Amino acid sequence: MSLLLKTGTALTAAVFFGEFAKRLKLPKVIGYIAGGMVLGPFGLNFLDPDFLVQAKAFKAFGLAFILFLVGTKIRLDLIKGMGRGIWYAAGFQILFTLLLVGLAFLPITRHVLIALAIAAIAVETAPAATSIVIEEYHAEGSLTEAILLLVTLSTFASLYLFSLIFPFLKGTINPFSAVESATLGFLGAILLGVAGGLLLSYAETKTQDDLYLFLLSLGMFFLTLGLSVRMHLSPYVAAAALGITTVNSSVMGHSSLRKLLELAGPIYALFFFIAGASLHLDLIWPMRYLVLAYFLLRSAGKLLGPWFTERRGLLEELNGRYLGLGTLTHAGLATGLALMLGELPLPEARQASSMVLAGIVLFEILGALILKEVLVRAGEVKAYYLMKKGMEPVIDAEFNTVLFAFAQAFGIRPRSNAYQDLRVKHVMRRSFLKLDPHDPLSTALEVFERTPCNSVPVVDEEGNFHGMAVLKDIEEIFLDEVTKELILAEDLARPVKSLHPETPLEEALNAIREERVDCLPVLDEEGRLVGVVARKDLLTSLR
Repeated sequence: MSLLLKTGTALTAAVFFGEFAKRLKLPKVIGYIAGGMVLGPFGLNFLDPDFLVQAKAFKAFGLAFILFLVGTKIRLDLIKGMGRGIWYAAGFQILFTLLLVGLAFLPITRHVLIALAIAAIAVETAPAATSIVIEEYHAEGSLTEAILLLVTLSTFASLYLFSLIFPFLKGTINPFSAVESATLGFLGAILLGVAGGLLLSYAETKTQDDLYLFLLSLGMFFLTLGLSVRMHLSPYVAAAALGITTVNSSVMGHSSLRKLLELAGPIYALFFFIAGASLHLDLIWPMRYLVLAYFLLRSAGKLLGPWFTERRGLLEELNGRYLGLGTLTHAGLATGLALMLGELPLPEARQASSMVLAGIVLFEILGALILKEVLVRAGEVKAYYLMKKGMEPVIDAEFNTVLFAFAQAFGIRPRSNAYQDLRVKHVMRRSFLKLDPHDPLSTALEVFERTPCNSVPVVDEEGNFHGMAVLKDIEEIFLDEVTKELILAEDLARPVKSLHPETPLEEALNAIREERVDCLPVLDEEGRLVGVVARKDLLTSLR
């Protein structure tokens, strides 16, 4: 009964801590972690070490489920549109992290394999912390998609590299056997996830009953995890492959995922609450210099990869500047690998495990804060969502009144109702797909497959706006077999009413209704395209 009591208390407390963090304009994940730290062994000790041992199974399940969720956000058609630069960025990020961390800790640990194991763990980027911040702030755009892809690739790389190194630390001396086992296990997990995803998408075509699809989706997820464990494959790789395959093979609008995704909220909350209680706060100060070195070296490796790729002209400037900062989170999987390392009968392994666990404390808190700031600065979080958080009282309306009165005593006059100030600039999308006037019709079709709008801006290299290409116009062109091969994007550019960043939302919504499109361009004073505003974003902010 104590397990149920403590689990229920943790989940309930997570709601309050997460909501309090939200009202302080912090990511909810910070509140979940802080709540776990308060109730954990280094706080009130309500969630004692025995409970944390019992919760190990849930943490493993939760991490697999979160990797599955991350996989459902990776669209292969969008990755194709990113170009080869994103793959170079991922490769260089992994390489620089391995080199910096591995070479630096080699003289410290005086053990080659321990240094390599630390470096392999450092490669990991936390899928859970990254995903929850992106979902909470409704971030979307090319940077968000690139971050999610790098999270998945770094997770796969960390698991693969650690599975190569760990057998040697346990005493395996046959290199070929270790490489073969790790490679076959990795590929086997991917194949298992792909098979499960294809079966799930096929099942969607046979029924649209929500309950049936929910049970089938949940059953397929557990079946994939269970088979991976039974076959000695990585359940985390299998879960991510299951999510990627399902979202990319579905022909019924991902109906099998909708109900399953509703489980994300409670799993996120409980996972991070328990993760906060599991943080080894007692290790930070005694190992402060090693922890600081690990923090700085891992951060440098994560930052250098995208920066180096951008400097070589293989990556967009936006991604080169922010991609490294957006992948600093470090949590669940790294914790599990560090604990495995600490179980080895080697003093160097135990010291390395303690250092990594202490470093995770810093990354888990600071990484989420930095990720939020990166998404905001890159323009992939609409200002509306940030303003909405600022409108909520810290505790309740009366408490806010007291705070406002105290602030006014110092001459500070807080804004009373930010909703009255909402303009197009607060809800427009600054990261969006567009067409060049010389793009052929085939390119236009590919862009429409990747955008949620039925209209796409046509913009030349100088940033001049030519008009909006509308999907309905393309459908009419396709009736003419002769002319469709000659059509360019500039021929599709329809003149539409443009909006200004300061346009009121009601006026913007009326303009969209008049033009009968679901997206309109936003132009600055000089006539340059600075964003697009979508009908659904206007409706969300006006409700």
